[in-house]
Amino acid sequence: MSKEIITLKDVSRKAGVHPSTVSLCLNNSPLVARNTLRHVQKIAREMGYHPHPHLQALMRSRRKHDPQPKPAPLGFVTFFSTPEGWKTRLPNLRKTIDAAREKAESRGFLLDEIWIPPERYSRPEIEAMLRERDVCAVLLSPLPQPEKTLDWPWERLAAVTIGHSLREPRINRVRSDHFKSMTTAMKACHRLGYRRPGLALHERVDHQLERRWFAAFMTTTREIDLGTAPRPFLTNDWRSARFLRWVEREKPDVIFVTKPSEQLRWLQDAGYSVPGDIGLVALSIDSPGSRFSGIYEHWELQGERGIRILIDLITDNEFGLQDSPIISLVDGSWNPGKTLRAPG
Repeated sequence: MSKEIITLKDVSRKAGVHPSTVSLCLNNSPLVARNTLRHVQKIAREMGYHPHPHLQALMRSRRKHDPQPKPAPLGFVTFFSTPEGWKTRLPNLRKTIDAAREKAESRGFLLDEIWIPPERYSRPEIEAMLRERDVCAVLLSPLPQPEKTLDWPWERLAAVTIGHSLREPRINRVRSDHFKSMTTAMKACHRLGYRRPGLALHERVDHQLERRWFAAFMTTTREIDLGTAPRPFLTNDWRSARFLRWVEREKPDVIFVTKPSEQLRWLQDAGYSVPGDIGLVALSIDSPGSRFSGIYEHWELQGERGIRILIDLITDNEFGLQDSPIISLVDGSWNPGKTLRAPG
C-alpha cells in the first residue's frame, strides 16, 4: 500500500470538480446534483481518501460556532461475551485501557471503550456502529478465541491490536517479547544456581504464542549448556496428576509456568516445598512486587505504545491494511519474588 497521503485537492483533480464541490459531496450536501455526488464519492473511495479526524472536529466546531473543538474519538474494542468479560480472562487489561486513555487524552484525543462480540454483528453493522461513534481508529484487545479472523471495514480504519490472538488480517500490533522474557527468566534462575529447569505449558497457549516461549527455552538450555535438561511438559490434558507425574519423573529443580497459583497449590498438596524443594517461575505475573518470581509484561506500556502508533497513523492519514504492518515488542521485567531461593 502506498504511504502517500490523498488530499481533497487530489480527489478534485481526478474528479474534474472544484475542491469545494468535493467537500460538499463528501458531506452528502443537497446542493450538489446526485450524479456529481455519486461520481465524486466513487472517485474518493477508489483513491483511498479519508478526511483527517482533527480537521473534521475543527470544521464541526466552526459550523456550530464552538470555540473548543471536541477531541477526535479513538476506540478501544473488546470482544468477550459480555462487556466486562475480559475482567475474568484478562484482568491486567484494565491497566492497558487506563494507560491507553491517559496517553490518548495527553495527545488531544478521547478513548471510547467499545464492546463488539464478533459473532453478534455483521460487517455492515460494525461499520455503522463505528460511524455512529465517529470512530476511525481502533485499538483492539486480545480476542477470547485465538486465531480468529475479523471481517471489518479495514479500508476506512487505522488499527492496532494488542497481543497475538488476531491472526488475520495482519494489522499493526503491540505485544510482549515472549522470547526475550523466557531467556531473561532462565538466566536469572541459572545465576541462582538452578540447573534442571522445567517448562510446563498448555499446548493451546504454546501454539497461540507461536511457540516463542518453547523456542526460547530450548535455545537457552543449549546456550547455558545444561546437558540433559528435563523434557518440557506440553499437554492439552492439564491436570494435577499428570503434572505431578512429570515432576516426579523429570525431577526439575525450577519450573516455568503460566498459572503459578494453581501449580503452587498442586506442588504443596503433593508435599513439595516451594522454594525449598522446587523453584517456581511465573512467565506472566500480575504486578511488579508480586510474591511470585517471574516476568512482568508491562500491560500499561502496551496500551501507551498502541495509542502512540495509532495517533501516528491517523496523523499521517494512513488508513487501511498495510503491506508491512508495524510490530512493536515490549520487554518484560524480572521480578525476584519469593518462589525462588535467595541469592547465595
